[in-house]
Amino acid sequence: MRCFLSLSSGIVLAFPALFVLAVAVPSSAQTTAPVSGVVTNAAGQPLQGATVFSGTGSSQNATSTGPDGRFQLASSTNVLHASLDGYQPFTLLITPPARDLHLQLQPIALSPLTGAIAVPVCTPPPPSDRGVDRLGAGDLGLQFTVPRKGWNLRDLGQGDLHEYVLTPRHSHAHLALWFGINAILPTPPDSFFLESSTFSQRAIVVPGPTPDSAPRTIGFDSSGTFSDGSRWRHLAAPGSGATYDHAPPPDAALFDAILASLCLAPGT
Repeated sequence: MRCFLSLSSGIVLAFPALFVLAVAVPSSAQTTAPVSGVVTNAAGQPLQGATVFSGTGSSQNATSTGPDGRFQLASSTNVLHASLDGYQPFTLLITPPARDLHLQLQPIALSPLTGAIAVPVCTPPPPSDRGVDRLGAGDLGLQFTVPRKGWNLRDLGQGDLHEYVLTPRHSHAHLALWFGINAILPTPPDSFFLESSTFSQRAIVVPGPTPDSAPRTIGFDSSGTFSDGSRWRHLAAPGSGATYDHAPPPDAALFDAILASLCLAPGT
């Protein structure tokens, strides 16, 4: 992932490290205005079909780049996202209006796969005497293996929407697992990025149709650290995902261990 910061002068700074320093913009200072620019690969060649979007849910504005790699959004907040199959997602902190942005996408390395989460197909659930449960939504979406001992588990879902909340018995922090159509948005609220001292993103991918083809992106894994040192993470794929925020680092490590067990239901 490479993240760019657009300054008021129009200069765009690129941070090649996986974790980037995010210049915090107070939520109350957010503005909306047009943005435009071009999306290219590392060699400077324009990328067609890249998705560029801002906002979440019903307030999201999105567009795709044309053959010349150019894009234009009539309205953008201070947080701008971009993605394309075969490339790393990234998020930009900008001060709109902004014109002539040059966004350079970095490819996902294939051999070995780096900078992305390759989701394996789920195997049969572990036996009940193993002290763990597999949580998911039947034969679709992501599934996670969670321990029974040392955790409080609540199902707060209604109807076709399931929200499982896991809380370590020694802590008030919690991990939420989401399942169901429109259960989780692809990216976290803008405030998470704006209030973070560092953040990173990577693609959630499945293999392409042939061994040498680019992997297919099915979601995004965003994470970061707030200015007080607490952690957040937002892992989202169609119909399933997981979130936690303001978690102390020891609790975040416990949550990350559960998220590392993710697999894709065979019917997806």
